[in-house]
Amino acid sequence: MKQLIMRQHVELRIGVTYIILRPLAVVAIGLLFFLVGCSGSSRTVGQPDVIDEGPEIDIRSVEDFDARAYRDEPAPPPAVEHDVPEALMSGRAASDVRRARTVQGFRIQVHASLDRDAALHLEEEVTQWWNALPAEERPVDYAPQTLPVQMRFVTPYYRVRVGAFETRAAAEAFLGFLGGSYPDAFLVLDTITVYR
Repeated sequence: MKQLIMRQHVELRIGVTYIILRPLAVVAIGLLFFLVGCSGSSRTVGQPDVIDEGPEIDIRSVEDFDARAYRDEPAPPPAVEHDVPEALMSGRAASDVRRARTVQGFRIQVHASLDRDAALHLEEEVTQWWNALPAEERPVDYAPQTLPVQMRFVTPYYRVRVGAFETRAAAEAFLGFLGGSYPDAFLVLDTITVYR
């Protein structure tokens, strides 16, 4: 019995040793392959590679391609067509160029309504009235050839305003002319754009 126990004890020791040594052996072999694979060659950096290229061949005797015939010429500049005056293109404005500026001026209000459609209709009506007037009946002194008519919403009303007058006198003179067709029209202060 004692021999059996000793034998089992020896087998157990061999089994444990085998279980421990087997993974260590695998790791050692893997480490050996890694070190061999990562080691460089015996040649040092900076040694020139010696390659035997054979005798030098001169291809000029058989090559007749001339690259100068295929030189890229620059493309001509594209033609640009525009309607910008030459004076503006060259960076200088002529003396007759008008400059816009925003000032406090006057307009004539011909309509104010809660109804947007009614205001749009009256805006169209005033524009048609002005365009239907013969040129000789238009007040040239204080009105432009194309009368500015605008509808603007200022809570809660849609307002239709006519003209853009820098002075009160010009606005009042035009109001007298406009009063025949639109008797409820009146003068209002407004921001306008004038050209000088």
